Amino acid sequence: MKLARVMRCALAASLFSASTSGYPDEGIPTKFEGTWEIQPPPGRPRTNGAARIAVIKKNADGTFEGKMDMGGRMCEMNQAPISGHYDGTQLEFTGSLTDRMPNANCWKDIRFVLKRSGSSFEGRAVNINEPVFALRLSPQEN
Repeated sequence: MKLARVMRCALAASLFSASTSGYPDEGIPTKFEGTWEIQPPPGRPRTNGAARIAVIKKNADGTFEGKMDMGGRMCEMNQAPISGHYDGTQLEFTGSLTDRMPNANCWKDIRFVLKRSGSSFEGRAVNINEPVFALRLSPQEN
């Protein structure tokens, strides 16, 4: 009797895990808006701004392609191509920043890793495994 109850609980837990770890019915949202922020060294002001993503192509396996806008004083993404993967809880994609100022040395290959947090996504942009800035995006209605 006790073993049957344990097995039912284990089965219910595995069904719950499977249903929450797969792709959601609606897949990746097609538009995101949010903010980015750099935590500077002590004594320097924070830098932040707006970020937008438009998903242009969605694939059944969770991969996607899109365009990203994000501006800063020295670096920007202006309709920059991005590509990545969405598994229902984590949004991961890559893109390149361009220099707004000569010799700004903006990151050319940057990886964004965001996890679902309620109705939004929060995470970091990473360059060679070193966090560069924080990013928070919320899906937008079309």
